[in-house]
Amino acid sequence: MRRAVLSVITLLGVAAGTLAYAHPATERYIPIGKSPGVSNVKSYLGKISSVQADDSGFMLFVKDTERPIAITEMTRIYVDTGPGKTNLVGTEQDCKAGRVVEAYLHEDGTAYWIKVKSY
Repeated sequence: MRRAVLSVITLLGVAAGTLAYAHPATERYIPIGKSPGVSNVKSYLGKISSVQADDSGFMLFVKDTERPIAITEMTRIYVDTGPGKTNLVGTEQDCKAGRVVEAYLHEDGTAYWIKVKSY
């Protein structure tokens, strides 16, 4: 009985850890503006109005206001290549002025992930 309880507790711990990493991994397959529970709720969708010279961030024009978006080495950047296609892994250089992006931010304003529209 004790062994069965420990097995169940271990299994729940592994499952919980797996779920914690599932969301970022699936973002690569979800188009801009379509992330369940995130898009238009916790993320910002707009156009890049200017990019910092050192690629550490950009200004995002959202609903008549500009919002600073900070990029760190932990920020995941995806390039949305179009409907029905898998997003590519991108870099700071994909964040160019005029491009449509969706950014999901941490509370401190740094980007958790950014999706850049390439089409």
